Amino acid sequence: MHSLSSASYRIKLILISGTILIASALILKYIFEPSQRCNIVLISIDALNRSALDAYNHEAPELPVLGALADYASVFENAYSTASWTLPAHGSIFTGCYPDRHGGNRPEQRISGSLPNLAEILRNQNYFTVGFTDKGYVSSSFGFNRGFYIYDDWADTLSKADLSKIPRNGEKNLQSGANLFDRGASFIKSWNEADGNFFLFLHTYIVHDYFMQYQWTVNNSNPVQDISSEYCLECLLGIKKCSDSEWDFLKKLYQTEVLRMDQGLGKLFETLIDKDLWDSTLIIFLSDHGEGFQPDIDRIHHGGRLHEDLIKIPFMISGPGIEPARLYTPVSLVDILPTVLDLTGIQVPQNIDGQSLKYVITEEDDSDLRPLYAMEFFHMWKNGRRLNVDNSGNGWLSAAVIWNNYWYNQNFHHDELYNMAKDPFQLNDLSSEATNLHEFNALVNQRKEFKSIPLSSHPDKAIQDQLRSLGYIK
Repeated sequence: MHSLSSASYRIKLILISGTILIASALILKYIFEPSQRCNIVLISIDALNRSALDAYNHEAPELPVLGALADYASVFENAYSTASWTLPAHGSIFTGCYPDRHGGNRPEQRISGSLPNLAEILRNQNYFTVGFTDKGYVSSSFGFNRGFYIYDDWADTLSKADLSKIPRNGEKNLQSGANLFDRGASFIKSWNEADGNFFLFLHTYIVHDYFMQYQWTVNNSNPVQDISSEYCLECLLGIKKCSDSEWDFLKKLYQTEVLRMDQGLGKLFETLIDKDLWDSTLIIFLSDHGEGFQPDIDRIHHGGRLHEDLIKIPFMISGPGIEPARLYTPVSLVDILPTVLDLTGIQVPQNIDGQSLKYVITEEDDSDLRPLYAMEFFHMWKNGRRLNVDNSGNGWLSAAVIWNNYWYNQNFHHDELYNMAKDPFQLNDLSSEATNLHEFNALVNQRKEFKSIPLSSHPDKAIQDQLRSLGYIK
């Protein structure tokens, strides 16, 4: 960890033969304070495990760019998602509400338009709002374009890409991942500070799609297995029982995509620096959920489970007035909306589930330790396979409560309880001997008062084809 004063610093990144190196950190001539208007970049890397990042796991391969960001950021050690798949988790990011309230918890449902929306609030405060995504469950069809001046949810609008190539009908996503960071960088290059402040949202499946075996990924992954992308997906969904060597191959593909993500971030950050915007930009880096690689205990892939490998996520904030620190207060994706608004001096809406982390960041105030929740309405695992469930009754299939060093899962068939202080990887279920399950049941039951009325969504064939190739629907 670098030793930094209260001044804001500028990270200088240089690209040398494709490797991103930290060259210097230069002190600015003036000091930013929190609650000051600034640019905002929100980066969501879909299905990114915190254990794959050396910022959280010293045994993970080095990621130069993300490691540099962690040195200059507030890094949250106990950050949690609200769901183990893309749609409900991102709904919480943009509304500050849990899935039982925002309504986007099944493929035929979209985010409620009656709730606050981060982009809409920022736009009303004269921010220029632009989003670049790899589509899927973060497409306009599910309501995520609300409040954006530009919402480019697949094709490279800036270069007028040919939309007729969508859908890809199960073929490799040629516009995935690295291109997303290029789109973000192109926007930043075109920005004129005289135009005011911008909010840039970037979401990518670059890591999520590791099983699709893009050529770059295969070329940089050893050993190589002669198995198809379809076979890899069947491994992940539990349709096939794959060998240890096949799982090792999948892990290698995954880590290779994590490295590619890091290089893409370098291009984005270098553009901010070259445009002299780094010091006036709030950067929020996070994942919506993790990915499972433990077939020996039936914890694989994502969706339908609420264990720590999926729900405990990476989360960092860097920018004006924010000191580098490791923070241990438990926080949730529902806290993103109120935190961004509070840090930029914008009034936080009432009646949301999240709370601002401004004083956690500045003082690590953990006096109000809340129970945090995660929920599942669509997927479940049975006999080692992930199933999609017709749950139109709007009740959850499973729910998790994270509170007071314990993690409680209320599942369709059974309950689980883990002591996270003694058992951080949840290998010892205490539910059969616990005497305090009723306390956690009561916390779950408190959420049952919320009955969201989600709006029906009808994704077009392009999105359905993409979701099918991602393994989300049949």
